[in-house]
Amino acid sequence: MREDEAVEHKLQLLNSLQPNLVLGLSLGHELDHILELQQFPTLRLEASGFARKRTREERKKAREEGYRRFLQNPKRLNLRLNATKLRTFNATRQERIDRDSTHRGTLAGLLDEKGVLLSIGRIVRIGNGIVSITTTAEEMPRTVELGAVILSSGFHEIAYEP
Repeated sequence: MREDEAVEHKLQLLNSLQPNLVLGLSLGHELDHILELQQFPTLRLEASGFARKRTREERKKAREEGYRRFLQNPKRLNLRLNATKLRTFNATRQERIDRDSTHRGTLAGLLDEKGVLLSIGRIVRIGNGIVSITTTAEEMPRTVELGAVILSSGFHEIAYEP
């Protein structure tokens, strides 16, 4: 993701969250651009001198470990598309996906009837009117929101949807 896309993504997240306060932790002025562009009350704090800067590869490995921890011992859910909404997160225009697709491995958010995140999951298959997901969710979701990260069965990030 390019820097301008990353800034735009963060601004979209802030707008969708509508926070009461945005807390910016940084070394120096690295967040000033984002904090100045957004519209919510802001508190800026210097990051701890003990905080360790991580490389891109270290951050990726930490995310992958988080996927493994969070999705440890998953079960398979088969959800009927006529009873579950299937859509793409953060798309400019939301489109319902109701046909066979190639979303195998896509990381997805599982949402309740109010749009609150219940859990995450990994798409196994979408086809024949069913979306098959591995997840640790206890509740049945009303909406499956496809993300941009594609995971291998071992929870390694192998691709990203644009």
